[in-house]
This record gives sequence, C-alpha cells and structure tokens, in this order.
Amino acid sequence: YDRAFMGTTNLTTVTFDDISNSQLTYIYGATGNGDDDDNNEYGDNVWFGGAFRESGLTSIIIPASVKTIGRNTFRDTPLVSVTFEQNSQLTLLDYGAFKDCTALTSIIIPKSVIASSQWASESLFYGCSNLTNVTFEELTSLRYISIEMFEKCTSLTSITIPESVTVIGNQAFLGATSLRIITINKNVTLGTESFYNITN
Repeated sequence: YDRAFMGTTNLTTVTFDDISNSQLTYIYGATGNGDDDDNNEYGDNVWFGGAFRESGLTSIIIPASVKTIGRNTFRDTPLVSVTFEQNSQLTLLDYGAFKDCTALTSIIIPKSVIASSQWASESLFYGCSNLTNVTFEELTSLRYISIEMFEKCTSLTSITIPESVTVIGNQAFLGATSLRIITINKNVTLGTESFYNITN
C-alpha cells in the first residue's frame, strides 16, 4: 500500500468513485522509522515510500471518510490543487505528507485535524516554495504547529495561527523569508528557532 502509485509520473488526477459514500479511512505513507536498514521483504527501504510520492499527480479531492494521510504520501509531486471534502473526518496529516510540493499555492486544513504533538505533522509543508495561502477551518481543535511544518515556505507572506494552538514547534517557519504578518495567540509557547531567519 505504501508505494501504490509511487513514481507514476504520468498520473495527474485521481478520482474516487461515489466519493460521498467512500469508506476509505487511510491513505498510506511511508512506514518504518527512517533507519537505513528499514527494509521490507523485497529489500526496499520502507521509509522512502508514500502512496503517491514522486508521481505526476496535480489534483486530488480527499474523501471526507479519510482519517489519516500517512508519511510522505504526496511528497515531491506537482500538486496544484488539494481539496478536502466537506465534513472531513481527517485527524492526522503525518510527517512530510506534502513535503516539497513546490507547485502547491494554497490549502485549507480541515478543522478535524488535531496534531497530538509537535512531531505529529513534522515537515508537513517543508519546501513548498510557492505556498502563499494557508487557511485553518473555523472551530479547529489544532493544538500544535509542528516542527518544521512550514520550513522553507519562501512565498508565504502572512498566516493566522488558530487560537486553539498552544505550541509552535522548533523551526516551524525557519526560512519562510517572505513572511511579514503573523497573527498569533499571546499565550503560545514558541520552540527553538520557530521564526528564525525571517528578516522582515
């Protein structure tokens, strides 16, 4: 499952049949712990998986039934459009799910996403260099902006951090060099270098 469409560079669009009645709950990502010897029975390093990683995918609508998007699932794809179906049940966007999606310009994060720790969505949008608009749905329960979550998002100029957020993780916005306006709860705890190297 973890490499279902990995490397399929001619795949540009995925459509889920009868999406409103979908029972899909998990879109698989990389498994393992990131070790060099983390291999499956075929000798492949499982950490370097991801269901759509390095595919040609440019757009996708995620069914409301999906609760987890795994590690590195869409990493290094030319995604332009990601839409979460209304009333999304998504609770976890795991490590690097959209890492280095350099064509992605905007995203709306469902209110159901929790992020149970500052590591839960680590490096989620790392290197999304054209990401300019990040919106968190109203009434979100999100508590953490995870470690390296928006690192090297060099086109991001402003962001409003939900009031529910209590911690902004280490290096969360490191190298987001265009960031000018940050709306933030005064009681938020900032991690190491959360906004490091933002000169303006």
